[in-house]
Amino acid sequence: MNSGRLLVFSQVLLILVAFVTTSRREKKTFKIAVFYDENHDNSEDLVSYAIDTINRQIKSSSFQFEFSITKAEKSQSFKLTNKLCEELDEGRIALLGIGESSIFKYLQSISSSLKVPYIAIKWENLDEENKILEKLLDDSDEESKTESNLINMHPPAHKIVKSMIDLIDFYKWDYITILFQESAGLGRIQDLIKLNVRKYFKNRNGQAYNVNSKFRVQVRQLSKDISEWIYLIKDVKLSGSSHIIVDLNKKYLNLFLEKAEEVGLMTSYFHFMFTTLDLAFLDYSPSANITALQIFEPNDTQVRSIFAEFNLKNMVSQKPMFKYMPSEAVMIFDALSLLAKTIESQNLVNIIPEFPKASCESETPWLYGTEFMKHMKNMKFNGLSGNIEFDVYTGYRKNLTLCIVDKTRTGVDLVGYWKDINSSKSIEIVRSYSKEKDQVLDKLSRNLIVTTKLEAPYVMRKETPNNETFIGNDQYKGYCVDLLVKISTICGFNYTIKLVEDGVHGALVDGKWNGIVNELIEKKADLAVAGLTITYQREQVIDFTKPFLNLGISILYKRPQKGTPNLFSFLSPLSIEIWLYMLAAYLIVSFMLFVLARFSPYEWQNPHPCKQDSGVVVNQFTVLNSLWFTIGSLMQQGTDINPRAPSVRLISCVWAFFTLILISSYTANLAAFLTVQRMQNPIENADDLSKQTEIKYGSVRSGSTENFFKESKIQTYERMWNFMSSNPDVFVKSTEEGIERVKKGGYAYLLESTTNDYLRQRDCDLMQVGGLIDTKGYGIGLPTGSPWRDQISNAILQLQEKGDLQELYIKWWEKEGKDPNQKCENIDDKKKDSASELSLANVGGVFVVLSIGLCLSFIVAILEFLWKARKVSNDQRSLKEKMIEDFKFAMCHHKTRKRSKNIKNLNLNNEIRLIEPKEYINYFEKNSRSSSLPPIDQYKRFLISQKTRNSMNRITRKKIFKKCDSYTDHNCIESTSDDHYEKESIQN
Repeated sequence: MNSGRLLVFSQVLLILVAFVTTSRREKKTFKIAVFYDENHDNSEDLVSYAIDTINRQIKSSSFQFEFSITKAEKSQSFKLTNKLCEELDEGRIALLGIGESSIFKYLQSISSSLKVPYIAIKWENLDEENKILEKLLDDSDEESKTESNLINMHPPAHKIVKSMIDLIDFYKWDYITILFQESAGLGRIQDLIKLNVRKYFKNRNGQAYNVNSKFRVQVRQLSKDISEWIYLIKDVKLSGSSHIIVDLNKKYLNLFLEKAEEVGLMTSYFHFMFTTLDLAFLDYSPSANITALQIFEPNDTQVRSIFAEFNLKNMVSQKPMFKYMPSEAVMIFDALSLLAKTIESQNLVNIIPEFPKASCESETPWLYGTEFMKHMKNMKFNGLSGNIEFDVYTGYRKNLTLCIVDKTRTGVDLVGYWKDINSSKSIEIVRSYSKEKDQVLDKLSRNLIVTTKLEAPYVMRKETPNNETFIGNDQYKGYCVDLLVKISTICGFNYTIKLVEDGVHGALVDGKWNGIVNELIEKKADLAVAGLTITYQREQVIDFTKPFLNLGISILYKRPQKGTPNLFSFLSPLSIEIWLYMLAAYLIVSFMLFVLARFSPYEWQNPHPCKQDSGVVVNQFTVLNSLWFTIGSLMQQGTDINPRAPSVRLISCVWAFFTLILISSYTANLAAFLTVQRMQNPIENADDLSKQTEIKYGSVRSGSTENFFKESKIQTYERMWNFMSSNPDVFVKSTEEGIERVKKGGYAYLLESTTNDYLRQRDCDLMQVGGLIDTKGYGIGLPTGSPWRDQISNAILQLQEKGDLQELYIKWWEKEGKDPNQKCENIDDKKKDSASELSLANVGGVFVVLSIGLCLSFIVAILEFLWKARKVSNDQRSLKEKMIEDFKFAMCHHKTRKRSKNIKNLNLNNEIRLIEPKEYINYFEKNSRSSSLPPIDQYKRFLISQKTRNSMNRITRKKIFKKCDSYTDHNCIESTSDDHYEKESIQN
């Protein structure tokens, strides 16, 4: 029974074996010839695994693939030809070429002539693509255009280049450095440059691709000697370009990044874009931004599954494993999938073997090759590299989608997609990974370098009375230091303050930037927080945040001292010409009064009103009286002389009007001159400054103020720049030096208005002249492309809205470091005059004139005293005795009678005398021998006829005369009145 069962089992087993053997015999085998170059040594393992995987995935199980693989070496083209012919004799239905070697063009030519489909995996340059397009466009036979037996699984060059240009536009790069090493890389770089200059290429319909990008490009070739790379990378850094496109074989990428790290390019301020489609193979974890394109999504589950299985197979066979799925492996899978799907979909399993094989010896093409290629070009499916679709004429892929990926700490993450559409929305950013979180963690753990310079009140060193030592950021204080504290709190970063070595803000000197700007260009610092002006020229090389201070260029000048008052400043209201003209007018008017009074009959008056028939008349306007009347009117005091004639009164009125206007004007102007102290400032604004050369003016060397005047096209500022450039000594190295020169005098310092305000608050000897010359702002500087710019700008806006910026300004400009008891005199931009009380220095000249007048009056009185004493002295009394007598009388103020005097020389016609009646009697006795009247009668007659010119000064005589028996009795005349004052002007 057991033997029977064994027999039955054996029969069933034989039947199954026979069935399987029959099935295997019926499965068709299609052979593929694979060629690869020296840059793809791992292709054999990849193709072998792909063939096995595809064979398992074939649904019909009616056919399978076999392959032969050969390394294509340039030096063995003859041997390679023989190998190709051998493969074709064995009935290969397709050729697969992996690589960019020129030998593949030879293989492609042979396959084309024998009509054997050729599937390439290579970056085709634009020139080659355009040649194919031109050939197809020139061929009028529509059928012959399908005879191209080329299919390229690699994305077309023009698609990759266009996607890179779209990325450049998306990132808004305007200055790019392109680095390459191999000749193939040069071809790819040329494609990028050609598209940038809008050299378009045509599609199969002759339509042009419109590429609107435009950016500056510098191209540098990396040497074959890797040790020399570091010098070229340094040049790239110094060029100021922070956006770098690198075309290198992927086996050199890590080495390149190490060299870049040594130079200092691996920071967040640099952005690299690699042309390789295998960014994941980078083992380096840099801080810089690294972007590339990829033909498959990093997290694609199908790719990950195939990759895991491939590594498992290698591990079992003890072969090296891959860390990441290479792009050529994906394209190999898709190429084999294309062959399999074409055979399956078109039911070509039994059709293909019916056609004769191609042969090199007979030059017989494969008759079904053209039809088979046509079927493959019409295929459309989703492969590992996305949408698989071809142009039926060129065999290039179309309507493809490329992935935009970034290198991160954890590997490669998806940023977005580039879609093959002619639209501005060709780039779709998805941000499907946690890059934002990585950036936040990076910021929190990162310490930013802040470059600045010492300049009050922005950044200053702390000073303590006990000489306490500070280190690090604690040794600095100022407006910018406080601002940095607030911004770092909002944005969440740490920082280290570092002073710039050359101590300048930054200017372009001989084609190279210096100072703070250079620190940012060379990426030695992450931020620049100082009094750094935002200018167009600086914006070309660095980035700026929103301004935190608005200001303008102003002029700092030494406050003019109050002029020393002139002792004779009371003469200042009228010019010297007016004084001379007034003196001349005084003399002329006095002379005219004298002349008109002489000519006018109404000015001659009878001195004896009681004796109308007297022929004696007098005129009060003598020369001296005319001068006295004119000066009295000028002084607005009046005199005892009154004009009578209309003509004389008219000239008197004109003179009075003249003196009224003149004295009023003098009085008003004198008040202004004596009560208002004027500042003697020679300049009022920039225009005044530019029109003179006595006062020198300048700014800090290599600063934005200097650059403003250098670039300005306004005439005034051009004139100022010509003066400054022709006098290099007017420029200073620092603000402190500029202040010292201003205090010494003869120098005006051009600086920002905020610094001007700060200095004037603390030094009353300084002042601002004129208004602002321009308007600009201070901003925080950052390297180009810094990720901190927007966040810090937002922080500044927050501080501005909350009023924190204004509080900081008040703190450092009006409070910190300022003496609370110091109050400078406020003078506005138009320099108002300030009233002040009068001092002796202002009106001292008036006292001098008064003193001189008193001295002159005293001298004149002495001279009169001497002259009179000499004149009235006689033989009986000497001059000395007479002087003593008169002096005693003058000093004895209690005497009311004049002493007797000798009237020997009495002249009644010309002089005024103080005499007594007895003296007159004695005089008439001695001089009346020719007269029949006795002396007493002559005296009476004299008294009756004598009249004075002014009735107010006329003295009423109260005399009582007694009749005397003899005229010689002098005692008979007694005077009961006071002394007689007689003024005689007897006209003969």
